Amino acid sequence: MKRTGIAMATGIVTLVTFSSGPALADDSESGSLRCPAGQTVVITERTSAGVTTVSYGDVVRRIDKNGWSTTTHRTGLRSTSWRVATTGEMDHATTGAACRRS
Repeated sequence: MKRTGIAMATGIVTLVTFSSGPALADDSESGSLRCPAGQTVVITERTSAGVTTVSYGDVVRRIDKNGWSTTTHRTGLRSTSWRVATTGEMDHATTGAACRRS
């Protein structure tokens, strides 16, 4: 019975140590975009489980994800710098900014 107690205590300590470890290295995309009249900047990101941060202008949005998903952020701005960062993985082919009709 003591062995079971020690094994359980060790398992709990290991789990706590593992889950409180440092986050994965950030993966990010960033840039600046100026749109023609009648269009605004739209940021699209596709990231996996983890914390994703989308920032543009004075706005910072934090998204906690449990798996892969894609979100679109309409900035309402004709010109802005932007950044998408995640503690998970990023689909770089999908993540970026584009001009869309407002």
